[in-house]
This record gives sequence, structure tokens and C-alpha cells, in this order.
Amino acid sequence: MKIIRTSLVAILSSVLIVGCAPSGYHYDGFNQVPNDPCWDKAITSPGMIAWLNNTVGKDNGLPVQIQSIRDANGVRGNLLSYYGFNVNAELICHATLVTVNGKLISGVFTGTDPGKYASLQITWISDIAIAKRRAERDRLRNNKNLLVKPDLDNPQIQECVGKATAMEENESYPGQLWMACADRLGLLKSKN
Repeated sequence: MKIIRTSLVAILSSVLIVGCAPSGYHYDGFNQVPNDPCWDKAITSPGMIAWLNNTVGKDNGLPVQIQSIRDANGVRGNLLSYYGFNVNAELICHATLVTVNGKLISGVFTGTDPGKYASLQITWISDIAIAKRRAERDRLRNNKNLLVKPDLDNPQIQECVGKATAMEENESYPGQLWMACADRLGLLKSKN
């Protein structure tokens, strides 16, 4: 009877632990683990910052050195692939990076571990590059038949569109996402 009771207590304890995990997390044994791999503490660690800083000046690398990583969230990459970005990677995160001079840049970084005889493969795609590619692919600059007139030059709107694209936010008609971002940012010009 004591063995059954001990087993029952262990089972109930594990059920209670699983049931008590904060939103966005689960338990692996007794360890709290994020559901999103981009929420892992390693993503904002000095090691990851060093790996990202090693890409500065390289093709698909950061434009400048960074000091920290904020707001990292996992990306599926479907829309990015649709718009021609190579995001076939083990890890795809959208994040805001703080540069060494304190400026914020946002975009997607990917990471692939090709094995013990090669270094990590890290790439960077800025939100502005994502928005630019989307505008080109959707032919927004030269399309005279658009139902809306998107602002394709405002950097705030471009960053919003890039992030929204990375996070799989789609639009019903070309240019609508630019308008939604302008509205979110309080930049939408009144029709009056």
C-alpha cells in the first residue's frame, strides 16, 4: 500500500507541476523550458551575441556590432521563404538588437549547426530588407491599380512590415500591411 501511495503522490506531483507551468512554458522533468526555442536564455547570452557579432561585414551579416538581444520570438519562415529569403535553418528568431552605440535594429537571425567540424552558420535579415523585398515582389512601387497608397519610404513602417511578415502576418490585398502598420504607429493620414 505504501508503494502505491508513493507512486500516486509522484504521479500527482508531476501532473501538478505540468499544470502549473507559466503560459508559454512546459516542464521537462522538473526543469521549466520555454515552448519557443527563441525564448531560451542561450539566445540572449554573451555567446550568441559574439556569434552574431562575428557576422559583421559578411554577406547576410549584421551591419554593426551589438551589445544585447531583446524580444526574441520564433519564426516559422513560410512568408520569408515565399518572398525569396533562405531561412532553411534549425533556429529562426525575430528579435530587436541593441547596437554598441545604443541604437535598435530589428530583424530575423537564423542559426544552423553543421556539425563539430564547422562553425555555426548565422545569418541576419533586417526588417527593412524584408519589407523592401515584399514591396518589390508585390510590385507596390509601380502598381497604379492599388486600392491603397502605402508609404514605402518611412523606416518605422518598413520595420513594422518586416516584423509582421516574419511573424506570418499576411494581407488580403497588396499594400494593406503597410496601411495596417501606419495605423498601428499612429501615422495613418486622415482621409478628411
